[in-house]
Amino acid sequence: MLRRTGLQALRNALKAARASATITSPSVSGRYAADLPKGFASIAKRSISGADVNVNPGFAVGAVRYFAKGAKSDGLARALDLEIQDQEKQYVSPNVELPHGYKVVESPGSRKLTVRKMHGNEEIELMTYVDPEMDAAYAESAYNDPDEEGDGEENAGTPLHFMVKVTKGGEDRTLVFDCSFEGGEISIDAVHVEDPSINESDAYPGPEYSELDERLTQNLKKYLVDRGVDNDTMEAFADLKNDKEEREYGRWLKEVKSFVSK
Repeated sequence: MLRRTGLQALRNALKAARASATITSPSVSGRYAADLPKGFASIAKRSISGADVNVNPGFAVGAVRYFAKGAKSDGLARALDLEIQDQEKQYVSPNVELPHGYKVVESPGSRKLTVRKMHGNEEIELMTYVDPEMDAAYAESAYNDPDEEGDGEENAGTPLHFMVKVTKGGEDRTLVFDCSFEGGEISIDAVHVEDPSINESDAYPGPEYSELDERLTQNLKKYLVDRGVDNDTMEAFADLKNDKEEREYGRWLKEVKSFVSK
């Protein structure tokens, strides 16, 4: 993914910026060295060869300003520019059509992605988060899972983890499904009821889903399918999440560049 390929380049730029943030000026000796920030005098001394030269007090101020200017990391700004150009060149906005009347709800800069629809007097909400660290952890877990058949490389997919929330008009409670979608298959991991009258940390999380009777789990899945939570919806939802991740990466690049360039 674009966001991963550019990170090493940014790290290298940071190293280069640190390496280049030195000065080429007369060395500092005597009491004026004490006026400089910790470590600055030794950096200045190492940057030249020859005899020490006493300088006037104004050098301390000028040297600090010079050092601060070098610390702006021009190398980082250039690396960000290149990565932004590559990201914009390669990014293609997908033409995703959500079935069953679902509509996208999201805000730039937020890692939350939501789609919603009405089903009679019920509001159906599918929600997931753009979280690269969590995705990487799931991928690593799949790669190292000894119970999976075949080698790790073939099983290193990243499932889409999401929640389905069902609310009804005139009802304060919400029915919540914790789910995952992988390999064209929707799996329900847990089901619970959110009750605003009960503290969330004290609420019963629901039974161990894998231990429920098969007839019950089949009908819970049918309950979701009847509300448009099916493979077609999840394929589109997965495409939307991937697109949001790329757009948020591009936005992040520009925000970082804007900050370091000032």
